[in-house]
Amino acid sequence: TAADAETFLSLGVEAGRVRTIGNLKFAVAGDRPEPIALGRRYVLAASTREGEEPAILEQWRSCRHEGRLLVLAPRHPQRLAEILTELAPLHVRVAVRSRNEPIAQDTDVYLADTLGELGAFIAGAELVVMGGSFESFGGHNILEPARLGKAVIFGPHMENFAEEAALLTANEAGIQLPSIDALAATLTELLARPDKVATLGENAARLVAERSGVIDDYVAALAELCPALELSA
Repeated sequence: TAADAETFLSLGVEAGRVRTIGNLKFAVAGDRPEPIALGRRYVLAASTREGEEPAILEQWRSCRHEGRLLVLAPRHPQRLAEILTELAPLHVRVAVRSRNEPIAQDTDVYLADTLGELGAFIAGAELVVMGGSFESFGGHNILEPARLGKAVIFGPHMENFAEEAALLTANEAGIQLPSIDALAATLTELLARPDKVATLGENAARLVAERSGVIDDYVAALAELCPALELSA
């Protein structure tokens, strides 16, 4: 980012050797993950952090979700016991993936406390709420749902992904909320507007695709700045 460039310059790096090329996260390769189907439509709260799960669930209960399932995928699956304790006072029916607990029609929350499945859950979700952004954790990678063409909602604390947040919001490809208190109304609106959800996802996927060649730009810059390196495509 431009801020990173300024930091290197302040440390004394020669100006002619500093280039701002772009975010390497745009260059993520690989096939689209196979969507996880749960037998019900679901919204994914991805990479949630401490204190966010009960707050997101409270908002979910206040929105008109028309019987959809809320999937909570904590950033740290080892927090399972802690999360279950926090959700207990809310009296919701929870199924836990690591325990192979089945999802019934009256299940309220599915706790996806596994590793390596986040991409597949994103691919199967109607839309994504990105955790780590409603409390002061600095946010998480919103380009992953964007690459998969998913509408993504995130909170005010995106300090570690500020440029990505600005890019998506400026191009109608993501929605940043001022606080968790705005989540219920936003979910109600989006779940009633599949056309808007589709537009957000399509715009997000386009933005990522347009920047997917960033790795070639890095290779070209390295070849120019470090000609002694033997670079191959």
